[in-house]
Amino acid sequence: MKKEFWGGGFAAIIAFFGAWSVGQTTDAKALQLLDGMLPSIRFLCSSVMTATSTILALILTLISFTSQSDRQLRSEHYRRVRNIAKLTCAGFIGAVILLLIICVPINEAPENLYPFLNALYYFVLLYAALLGGLLVTIVLQLYQAASNIIILADPNGESEKLLVEDDPEKEE
Repeated sequence: MKKEFWGGGFAAIIAFFGAWSVGQTTDAKALQLLDGMLPSIRFLCSSVMTATSTILALILTLISFTSQSDRQLRSEHYRRVRNIAKLTCAGFIGAVILLLIICVPINEAPENLYPFLNALYYFVLLYAALLGGLLVTIVLQLYQAASNIIILADPNGESEKLLVEDDPEKEE
């Protein structure tokens, strides 16, 4: 499971430093940069909200499939699914919060607030990078869970590592 978090963290770092490499910004330039990136951030937020709500619905299908199986899965599978659900909820909530933050009409801000726009620019940049990294982490964890279900469903697969053993002493 750590590999998935490393993948998401790596994606967030690339996203942040890719945008940050544009260079330092001044207060007046921050307003222009925010104006330029707001449509993309809105699209990112709506994409994350759509993806996470779809993933939550699909998790219910995944749980239904695994609970109806005649074989008993190890608890680590259900722990992974629970983690995916938690991260998905966090991603949805995070996207809604970022969407609410960027809905503030910053073009109408008085000039005495321009110094705060520089900080807001970097905050939104970092927030969006973390949101993208979170979505990568969710997808990597979902891939692992789907791989386990494919192994379980394949009659010729090696599903023994996913199943609870009949003899409780062998499992320890």
